[in-house]
Amino acid sequence: MFILRWTAAALITAFFGMLSLLLSFIRPKGWSIRVFGGFWARAMMRAWGVSVTASPRLARGRSRIIMPNHQSFVDILVIFATVPDRITFLAKKSLFRLPFLGWAMKAGGFIPVDRTDRTTARETFKRAKQALESGRSILIFPEETRSEDGRLLPLKKGGFLLAHATGFPILPMGIWGTGAILSKNAKTIKGGRVCVRFGGEILYDKNEPLQACIVATCNSIQACVDAARSET
Repeated sequence: MFILRWTAAALITAFFGMLSLLLSFIRPKGWSIRVFGGFWARAMMRAWGVSVTASPRLARGRSRIIMPNHQSFVDILVIFATVPDRITFLAKKSLFRLPFLGWAMKAGGFIPVDRTDRTTARETFKRAKQALESGRSILIFPEETRSEDGRLLPLKKGGFLLAHATGFPILPMGIWGTGAILSKNAKTIKGGRVCVRFGGEILYDKNEPLQACIVATCNSIQACVDAARSET
């Protein structure tokens, strides 16, 4: 089962990654990875024995900064399957070197983040701002790394500075169940059920300190995680 699931993942990723890459020249930028990303995510979850429920059902709205908790690679599949927006991810630079998946991410306008070189932060911020203004939503894992035990880690301020600079709302998101399917350092995929809960959008109040927005978002993400956990 171990080999079959990872082989299926490689074949599914190659197939949809190539489709997305071949059609990425058609405007608007990023549409192909959004469309094929949804098919890829659902095919991967079916091959891995993963089911997902989400509440409330999201309607595609204006650009927003989506902030979920992060426990597993499976979170990415869940986001593609449950968020209807045309999403641009801020993702680790190393992921862009992966065959097919990384190539599709680059063609789809995803934004690489080099955590070893903070001098690139200005360019990353500029590209994220441009993506929001062009009608795309930005996906940021505000913890920056996966939690090993499911507890919410301290939120980094980058996404909140982006909200302050652009005026676009933050959408808190709680995911539960992915850590049991494929934890941070695991190789075995177990399959299982995932629940997702979305919070209300949060607008950054420029009359309040940055920390107030971080605390409000942290509390909302935690409430979403707790609600999702209660359903699994």
